[in-house]
Amino acid sequence: MNSNDIVTGIRKVWQFSQALNLGEIYSNPAPLVPTDAFVEVAMDPYSSYESLYLCGLQNGDYNIQLSDFSYFQFGLSREDHVRFAYYPNPFLGSSPEVVAEVNELREYVQEGLVTVEEFLHRVAEIRNSQHAPLLRYENAPDDYVKFVHPCSHFHFGHHNENRWQLQRVLSPLAFALIVFQQFHSAGWRGAPDLTLFGATQLPRMFLASEKFNCRILPDDLLSAEEKSLFSFA
Repeated sequence: MNSNDIVTGIRKVWQFSQALNLGEIYSNPAPLVPTDAFVEVAMDPYSSYESLYLCGLQNGDYNIQLSDFSYFQFGLSREDHVRFAYYPNPFLGSSPEVVAEVNELREYVQEGLVTVEEFLHRVAEIRNSQHAPLLRYENAPDDYVKFVHPCSHFHFGHHNENRWQLQRVLSPLAFALIVFQQFHSAGWRGAPDLTLFGATQLPRMFLASEKFNCRILPDDLLSAEEKSLFSFA
């Protein structure tokens, strides 16, 4: 997977998010290089998820922002070494009423009636007890250590040490479709047949098709012994 693959994938994610009426901002069409401020907060073991999320939102550390102010990052450090992440809004949850309120506040920002700092402060005041977890995906062939560090893996939540192995290398679109299916299920299940990428079908069929565009890891990056344990197929 190279830079062109990531660019193509980001564009497809944006098109799919619009088809589901979820896409809000197409910020960066190229592999993302996070700002120093975001990296500093991300590497701080004492930082909260809320502070990391707000730092990314404020500094534009995302490729695509969705209508509920969650956002995607799609990064590439070198060929086949990718990092994809989904940062859900920790304040709004899935409440449409609160999303509508924040959209109204954002209009005030655009009109100059409210500063960005005031807007972010108000967003931070709105709490919802339930929200999706931070989801990161990494493929790191050079870091592979049998039984210790899977080549292709998920991280769930604001915790760096959990790694859930996969048998395939995810594309940007596959990663986003999993997010849409799991964390935006109302729009996913309620969507009619979509016409995208030369096909007309239900969202789940796009996910099924994209799965087979994700190559299976060779034995030297996922051993038979590891395959005998639990993993995402």
